[in-house]
Amino acid sequence: EDEYEIGALYFEAKRTPEAKRILQNVLRIHPENASAQEQLAVLFESDKDFDHAIEHYEEAVKGDKNRVALLKKIGDLYLALGKQDKSITSYESYLKVKKDLPTARTLLDLYKKLDRRADIRRLYLEIEILDPRNADNLFALGKMDYENNKANEALGAFSKVLKINPSHFDALFLSGKINLEQKNYKAAFPNLTAASRVNGSSLNVDKSLGDLYAATGQPDLAINS
Repeated sequence: EDEYEIGALYFEAKRTPEAKRILQNVLRIHPENASAQEQLAVLFESDKDFDHAIEHYEEAVKGDKNRVALLKKIGDLYLALGKQDKSITSYESYLKVKKDLPTARTLLDLYKKLDRRADIRRLYLEIEILDPRNADNLFALGKMDYENNKANEALGAFSKVLKINPSHFDALFLSGKINLEQKNYKAAFPNLTAASRVNGSSLNVDKSLGDLYAATGQPDLAINS
C-alpha cells in the first residue's frame, strides 16, 4: 500500500515515468487495485497508447463496479481505434446503468452507420425519455415508423412533434398523408391545409389536398389543387 501511495503521488505530480513504473509494480502484486488500474490507464491514454489504456480501464471496472463511468471512456477509446463493435458494447453497458444523453446520441450515430434499424428505433425511444421535447428525435422516430408501415405509431410521434412545434411542415404533411390513406378525412384536412400555409405551394401537399377533395366529393377544389 505504501508503494501505491508513492505511485499515486507521482501520478498527481504528473511525473509519468516514475508513476507508471511504480503502478505497474503495484499491479503485479495487487491486480485488484482499481485505483492503480485507472491511474495507469490514464497514463497510457495520455501517451496515446489506447490499447493498454483500455486494458487497464477494463480491469479497473472489474475491480470496482462503481467505476461505471469508465465504460464510456472505454467506448470512446475503442471508437478512436476504429473498433465500432467493441465501442458499441461498451456504450450499451454504460447506458444500462447510467442514462446519458450525449452517449445515447453517439451510440445512435453508430447504429445508423451500421443500419441496425431495431436498435435505432430503440435508441429513439430512449432518447425521448431523456429529452422529451426534442422534436427532431420524435420526427425521426415517426418517419421510421411510417416507412415501416406502422402508421398509428407514426401518427403518435408526429402528434408529439406538433405539440412542440405546431409549424413542423414534415410532421404536418405526413400526418395528413397518413390520415388520408386511412380515409380519416376530417383529420387529414387540417393537417394538409396547415402544411400548405407553412410551406406555401408544394407538389406533394397540393397532390394530397387534391386527392382529399376528390375523395370527399369536391371535384372543383380537386382540380384547383
